[in-house]
Amino acid sequence: MKIRPGLAKLVVATLVFWLLEPPPLFSGSAVLPKPGSRLPRNARPTGKLIMIQSADIAEEFSLSVEGHVFSLGVSSKRRVSHIETRDPQFTTPEGVRVGSLVSSALNVPGARFGRWPGCFAFVILPSGWAAGFWPVQTDLSKPASDKLVYLDLKNAADVPDTMTVGFVFKSIYLR
Repeated sequence: MKIRPGLAKLVVATLVFWLLEPPPLFSGSAVLPKPGSRLPRNARPTGKLIMIQSADIAEEFSLSVEGHVFSLGVSSKRRVSHIETRDPQFTTPEGVRVGSLVSSALNVPGARFGRWPGCFAFVILPSGWAAGFWPVQTDLSKPASDKLVYLDLKNAADVPDTMTVGFVFKSIYLR
């Protein structure tokens, strides 16, 4: 039996697709996508926008994976550009989670400080996840003040010891 060239190409393309983006193991299960990959079919639009870097927003989708809820920033071409969670139960391979001290993330071997001025700061972890935080704190110069002050954090040494991780994310914009 001879296989037609067109059919052979289709089979090869399908196998390559499955290897690069594995399908869910069973109905209703989800695989966390990688930044740059296609939007998973089971991701649901939230009707909101998500900020993914200083002057860049994207349509937000929600995806539940292994009991954790993730927000996905999606490009107009339906590619995932940003993955974020605020779930304190989700832990990166380095042990960093929402609520961890930023200083503990900075102490991970190979971690690097980063920031998008006017937006937020982050610690890039070796796994590719980043521990994000908002560089604001209560104005300490005024007793009993609840006014927030933006901190212009230029490097890791500027981060207050008490600052905590507010979200964990991956992005196509992290280098």
